[in-house]
Amino acid sequence: MRIVFISKDIEVAHIRATEHVVIGGAPIFRPKHPFYEFHLGRVNDESNKQQEQLKLVDPNKAFNWYADERFELFIIRISKNILLPMLGNSIDSYIGKSLGLQNTYCKTLSSFVRSAFPVMFRSENPMEVGALAAALLDLIIGAFSNIEPNVEGLNSGNALLLKAAMEFMDSNFLSEDLTPETIAEELKISRSHLYSLFRSQSLSVSREIWSRRLIYANSLLKDPRHLNKTISEIAFTCGFNSLAHFSRMYRSKYSVSPRKAREKIMKEKKTGCH
Repeated sequence: MRIVFISKDIEVAHIRATEHVVIGGAPIFRPKHPFYEFHLGRVNDESNKQQEQLKLVDPNKAFNWYADERFELFIIRISKNILLPMLGNSIDSYIGKSLGLQNTYCKTLSSFVRSAFPVMFRSENPMEVGALAAALLDLIIGAFSNIEPNVEGLNSGNALLLKAAMEFMDSNFLSEDLTPETIAEELKISRSHLYSLFRSQSLSVSREIWSRRLIYANSLLKDPRHLNKTISEIAFTCGFNSLAHFSRMYRSKYSVSPRKAREKIMKEKKTGCH
């Protein structure tokens, strides 16, 4: 097992099995502060095919994973002080829930962790590790903040429509064709009805779309495997139709331009290699 203690707020452990074993126990490593624990690993489905899942577990309870020679598990621990302001107390209702690769954030997180962990483990540059950890945190927040919408005050029919709208966004946010109009068309409701559903929960259709795109774009900007991609390529990959629009929205969310963010990552990577 390899462990990266990024800070007092974020820790990542990596377990890889070389034979058939049962891995279990809690906690594997004990932080000094209250935390939430996420498991990212592969499990066998009903047809005995391996499926990757992201799961929020109770860190105070024992767990068991049946591991074969292909087994790989990442345990990500994040301080409650970090997650509660971002996800609210409702995060406790997610304990025990699993997300499969049909969740776009889970798929991106899986790919990101596998490429970023070796860098974090080897790096002696705390700024480089911190930047990767920030992207990791963004993806986890994106995944669990979109498990299902808060449907307080909605009847069952509208609650299902709102959930369906969120799921359609999760599956299609990388397409530049995703708009309120296409979502309403998919749900077979009017655009005004769609807007009303989101307003009832103090949400905005457009903000939900762009938030997903920005979180994914930020992960690509900081992913070591994608440092050869230009900012324009990342912007268009994430559904933005112009670099100017992407830069403006990125700066609004992260308080820095994508160019400056990329330069910082490149500088930290270069410094970490020396």
